[in-house]
Amino acid sequence: MNNAQLQQLNQLLKFTYTFTGMETIYMDDHQNIVFAYGPMHIPETLQSLFEAIRTNILEHTNNTKHHIQVHATTQQLIYISVNIQGDFRNEGTIIIGPFLQIDPSTIQVQDILFQHHWSLSLLPIVQQYYLSLPLISDEKLNHIIEFIQYIFQHSALSSSSHIAIESKNYISAHLSLSPPVENIEKIQIVEERYRNENALINAVQQGNLSLVEQLLITGEHPKYPLPDRFPHDPLRSRKNLSFVRNTLLRKAVENGGVHPVYIDSISEKFAIQIEKTTSITQLESLQNKMCLEYCKLVQQLSLLPYSPYIRKALEFIRWHLAEDITLAKVAHEIGINKYELSRSFKKETGLTFPDYIHHIRLKEALQLMNNENLSITDISYMVGYNDVNYFIKVFKRHYDVTPHQYRQQER
Repeated sequence: MNNAQLQQLNQLLKFTYTFTGMETIYMDDHQNIVFAYGPMHIPETLQSLFEAIRTNILEHTNNTKHHIQVHATTQQLIYISVNIQGDFRNEGTIIIGPFLQIDPSTIQVQDILFQHHWSLSLLPIVQQYYLSLPLISDEKLNHIIEFIQYIFQHSALSSSSHIAIESKNYISAHLSLSPPVENIEKIQIVEERYRNENALINAVQQGNLSLVEQLLITGEHPKYPLPDRFPHDPLRSRKNLSFVRNTLLRKAVENGGVHPVYIDSISEKFAIQIEKTTSITQLESLQNKMCLEYCKLVQQLSLLPYSPYIRKALEFIRWHLAEDITLAKVAHEIGINKYELSRSFKKETGLTFPDYIHHIRLKEALQLMNNENLSITDISYMVGYNDVNYFIKVFKRHYDVTPHQYRQQER
């Protein structure tokens, strides 16, 4: 098949996938996957149990005169195959599916496990996989076949004006497994990946930066390959996994006591960066950066150790830092007596209310000092000091240098 024919075949596969919504692949006469559309989402623990299905389809397809066939397996999975014939030989096969024609019940899945001598422990995994498959009625199946017949007969790839349809049941010895060592190893690999991911998420939630760094180092060279849900587009697969990790980290930070407003901005930033990456290497680097930044966010902004009233007080101070903040004002806003707030504040933060206000304002001022576009007066007003001379006095009392001297030292 020349390049022009391959390009046309690729386009036909896109049409077929768009119309059917089912996994659509093209395998050449050497059984290599050339094009693939749709998520190939067989769970890792089941892959060895289903790996022989395509081989059986190809063997049957190559030994028949029919161009389009419907295959029903002993696992009650259904596929459509399209045999591509060249002038002198078979050029390969398009396989569409799997799909189901009946809604899988627990009893039916149990029967499948029994018939193929599969472990009962696989029941929830098999059932969930079957529930993820599309249900196709006889009428819809006929429409799909008519569609395939039409687009291929009106393309340069069609070698016959007559396309026959045949149904075939088959069973392979390779599918009767009890459960193989390979399958057990895959279960262990999945368990290990989940353990490592949970450890990383928990470390981020706790703000344990050293542990996060350690887990990222040990995870640089995993003993298992990440599953490619889109084999024809591994970058897309990794991007999707990165989006999932971004969500997990976002929830971990929220559980770690960080206000959703701070989380939302960093989550959106990483979502945009994930989509803009152009290589798997960039994605791997970005995932490490995500873990570290989310962890630092917990370290800097977590209010989890504090009681509900003090948590509300700290949140109010953060949102109104540039305003005139008094103990009475904060107490009124959160609904507590100002004397009780003063006692609890000192007990939980280790600082008096005024000292904490200065601490937070000066901490923000240090961050702003790196911006040469802002004058000392600008910074003073931004962090809540309306008198720049008072700001300079407080700054020097805390850091033993004036803001100007500090800026000079940092250059």
